[in-house]
Amino acid sequence: MPTKSKPTEQKHLLISALIYDGGKSGISEYTRQLSYAFCAHRPISVALLRKDIKYFNAKHTNLSVIPISNIFANPIMSIVWHVLVLPLLLLNKKYDALILPAINRRMGVWYPKPAIGIAHDLSQFSIGKKYGFFRTFYVKALLPKLLGSLNHIVAISENTRRDLIRYWRVDEQIISVKYNGYDAKRFNEHLPDTATDTLKKYGIDQPYLIYVSRIEHPGKNHVRLLEAFDQLEPQIANNKLLIFVGNDWNGSAQVRQYAMRMERNAQVRFLGFVATEELPSLYHHAELMVFPSLYEGFGIPLVEAMACGTPCVCSNNSALGEIAGDAAFTFSPSSVNSIKNALTLALSNPSAAAIKKDRARRKCYRFSWPNLAAHIDSKISELKPCKSTNTYLKPPSAKQG
Repeated sequence: MPTKSKPTEQKHLLISALIYDGGKSGISEYTRQLSYAFCAHRPISVALLRKDIKYFNAKHTNLSVIPISNIFANPIMSIVWHVLVLPLLLLNKKYDALILPAINRRMGVWYPKPAIGIAHDLSQFSIGKKYGFFRTFYVKALLPKLLGSLNHIVAISENTRRDLIRYWRVDEQIISVKYNGYDAKRFNEHLPDTATDTLKKYGIDQPYLIYVSRIEHPGKNHVRLLEAFDQLEPQIANNKLLIFVGNDWNGSAQVRQYAMRMERNAQVRFLGFVATEELPSLYHHAELMVFPSLYEGFGIPLVEAMACGTPCVCSNNSALGEIAGDAAFTFSPSSVNSIKNALTLALSNPSAAAIKKDRARRKCYRFSWPNLAAHIDSKISELKPCKSTNTYLKPPSAKQG
């Protein structure tokens, strides 16, 4: 009688999510969605600060949360945790591999299990004064020296891959590119039943343009967008609102102060952080989604708006031009006049906007969380254990610079 073969045991992944930002950043959305996508095929454990657990909404029988003391919320203590505590945690035999969801934020010196890191952007090299001295020094000088702890790096765009090679001098043989995904069940062309309630909640009773991003200066480029909006012709802009969705971040006071001095200051609204459940309604009713950021590694809100059928106007640089391509109206983010002209074209030419919407709809299939998880799975399976050891063979080492 033939014996039954045992099912292949799925590797148990440990995901370090101490960079979860209270669930209010693009990296937190990335971490949550990727974790949930992994759960469909394998057990995972997610290390989260205790204060962030309530914001981590991914629930699955294959998912367990490891609560980490809030003393590691401090940036210095978070670095200590990744360097000293995380390797000890990985010694537990049940963990087969480590996923670091944002190596541009955190890495360690050494890990006893294979480690795959995701790189979002190296914007510090392109935007002066984006962060303070310590964080900039950490990204530019210290993190590149830790690349030897990784077996593979996944860049979220071709733009990020190029930056890794140019600025961190990473050997391109250990880099692959896989785009972020979006929640297709939530962000699509079906108008949510709660759309009217969402608009009433935020007191929105006029046509509007929307920008979904944390309020950060200068990196997110709110001020130039405000300047451009203030300069639009009256017949185009006088009956419209410009709505900002996002938490206050570094430099937000400068953005708000500029808005107060504008001629059209009464047409500018700051909604603060908006729950993910309410975003589809806001996208659907917007005349335009505007994304003027000076630099992005990807830009998840751009794809969400495209999926909802909202015409998009965005920067033509970094990954934004790559992700949007000819499916959006684009402009130079450093030029107020360029932003103004793109807004004018998008708002005054419905047929051109319809073409962009159709192109965006056909483009969204490229962005999938399950496909991203499958890609990382394939990279894990390529790592071969060394004979008589518990270590793993690596691709050629990254060049140190």
